[in-house]
Amino acid sequence: LLDVEGLEQDPPPPPPPPPSSDPSPYGKCSRTFISFSDDETFERFFPKSKPPRLPVRELCPVTHRPALYRDPVTDIPYSSIRAFRIIREAYKKYITAHGLPGASLGIPAPPDPGAAPGGAGAAAARPGRQKIVIKQSVPSA
Repeated sequence: LLDVEGLEQDPPPPPPPPPSSDPSPYGKCSRTFISFSDDETFERFFPKSKPPRLPVRELCPVTHRPALYRDPVTDIPYSSIRAFRIIREAYKKYITAHGLPGASLGIPAPPDPGAAPGGAGAAAARPGRQKIVIKQSVPSA
């Protein structure tokens, strides 16, 4: 046992905090007010600007939902694997019925999407493909 003279067994409670009119637990805060004598001065310091232009949100042509992905062959946006399969099936039917896009213009054909990789044209540089752009705007509510 250690006996120390003058040491109280129960420490005194801490003094209560001074009353504050600020209800914030983080302390005091300050505000700065700026007043302008006329509208011209205000507009010189705070010029009116156009609202930022929101990017166009592309929609899946199959599901009409926002597109999260893009088919690398047809460059068509899609939202689900089901939509991707429908797009690819339609592309295969189009190729069967009409031939490859740009074949009549002398542009080399892109590889068949169903062909196995490493075919005869795999070593050659990938030719430029015709891009199909479908953009639809999302109606604002």
